[in-house]
Amino acid sequence: LVALAFSIAAMSSLQIYALFFLQDVVGLENPANGADLIVIVIAVSAGLAVVPAGRLADRLGRDRLFFFAGGSGAVGATLLIFVSSIGPVLFIGVIIGVAIGLFITLTWTVANDLVTHADAARDLGYTSIATLIGAAIARFAGVGIDIINDLSENLGYKAMLVSVALAFVLSAVLLAKVVRDTLRIDELSSGVPQEPHEVVIAPD
Repeated sequence: LVALAFSIAAMSSLQIYALFFLQDVVGLENPANGADLIVIVIAVSAGLAVVPAGRLADRLGRDRLFFFAGGSGAVGATLLIFVSSIGPVLFIGVIIGVAIGLFITLTWTVANDLVTHADAARDLGYTSIATLIGAAIARFAGVGIDIINDLSENLGYKAMLVSVALAFVLSAVLLAKVVRDTLRIDELSSGVPQEPHEVVIAPD
């Protein structure tokens, strides 16, 4: 739930402040059109990533895919610190869109694995609370952005992007740990050893 809140906060922050970022940092004359383009790019990239995410998770392991998603989101947010035109922003939007698509699929997959049949509605309700908390954190971050921007031009946006990158990484690490702990518990409960033992066959 904590990891979900962090990932939602990161995704929501990028969405909420995209218009202001394009206006103040990139300097677009019509930031609304630029924001629409970014939304389209991210949505399409996320949609394309959602479909193969499940198959990749089964092949590579969900924990590894979480690390890839967190790394992609962190790299994308960090690269935005250095942009000065709409072209690179759209390219970075593809990277962030892929990360978001992976997070959406993998997070709900893990949540469904962890809920119990007896209390499924209650457990999934907790995920809704975590989602609301993450979105609220992103909204309140605007106050901090304005305060830091007053200290130095556009410094608040840079601080926001650094925070988004850290949130992606922290969310990925926490979720990967959940996946590994769950697998370890399943192995112990089923009696399957975690590590394969070497079998030595004595000669006749």
